[in-house]
Parts: sequence; C-alpha cells; structure tokens
Amino acid sequence: MTSGGNDKPRAVLWSAVAQRGTSGDTAFASDGFARSEACPPTSESGVCTPSGFRPRTPKVRALRGFTLLEVIIVITLIAIFAGTAVMNFESLDAEEVMRRPADELIRMSKQAVRASAVESRPFTIYFDKTGFSVAGMEGNEGGRVELPAEMTMELLRWGNRDWTPADGQAWMFGSNGLCDAIKVRFMSPQGVLEMGFNPLTGSPTDQVFSNLPR
Repeated sequence: MTSGGNDKPRAVLWSAVAQRGTSGDTAFASDGFARSEACPPTSESGVCTPSGFRPRTPKVRALRGFTLLEVIIVITLIAIFAGTAVMNFESLDAEEVMRRPADELIRMSKQAVRASAVESRPFTIYFDKTGFSVAGMEGNEGGRVELPAEMTMELLRWGNRDWTPADGQAWMFGSNGLCDAIKVRFMSPQGVLEMGFNPLTGSPTDQVFSNLPR
C-alpha cells in the first residue's frame, strides 16, 4: 500500500473536524487539544481555568470622604460630651471644697459627745462668720476650723421652721453625752450642703449636696 492511499482517509477526517469546529463552540487546534470559544486558553498549552473563565480582577472601591454634615454632627457630639464632663468635674470640685469644713464639724461633734459622756461635763461648739471651734477641748481634738472664702453657714434647730445664720450661735453638748438636735447648712456660690445630726451620737443622719444654678 502506498502512502497516497493512507493520506486520503486522513484528509477526509481533518475536513470533517474542521467543519465541526466552525459550526459549533468547539474547535481543534493543530496540536490536537479541544478549545472552547467560551473558554479561551490561559496558557500556551491551551488548558482552560477550572471555572471555565478567566479569573476576574477584584474591584477596589474608591474611598469616600466624610460629608460636611457628618463632620458637623461629630463636632457637636464632642462639644456636648466635653461640656458635660467639665460640669461634672466642677460639681465634684465644689462638693469636695464644701465637705472639708463639714467633715471637720462631724469630727468635732463626735468628739464632743464622747468627751462629755466620759468626763461628765458639757462642751460647746461656737459659730461665727468665718468658722467654728469647740470650747473646753485640748490638743488636736479641739482647735478652730476656718470656712473657705464666700462660704457661710446656717442652722435649723429642733422645733424651728426657718434657717438662721450660724454666726453667734452655740451648739451645746450636755454632761450626759447628749447634744442639741440641729441641722447645719453650708452655702457657697457653687452649691449647698445640708446635714442633720443625731443628738445621741453627734453623727450626721443625712447629707445632701445640691448645685446652685448659675
């Protein structure tokens, strides 16, 4: 058999393949690999990706800036929080200043009750415009307490309805260890601190601090 006889069937085969490749989606290259038009080759070998498509390049979203309205809202919230924090700090500072002489008065009243019961003799706390002191007590237990600037005191005695200035008044502690039932008010431009005292122990029964409106 001659070589020309073998070439004829091969030529017919390649002609049919070429017709099929032009009529459908599949085409055969000269290297014998089938290639799909929907799946273009991604390499020299003509092998498609597993998904059948070229890998997509991820889209990067453009960064969007803040609008003017958003900036204004954030600045407003920061200003509100900052103002609230400043007011709270000022309130705490004013209350701390007022509690210093109040704590000293509590210390004096407790010591006067205890000393009067032990020594069986009376003691007295005197008030004036600038402070208060306990009479008859020696050492560190006595002494005088000065009020801060612009601070005043008022007293409300048992049975009375009106507060009166503490200047010139006395708080008596009897020889039996009992004291007058009174309420004391510390006042300043920043706030008011009120305290009630137990006549049996000289300890405060309640303490209420309130800010004054500016």
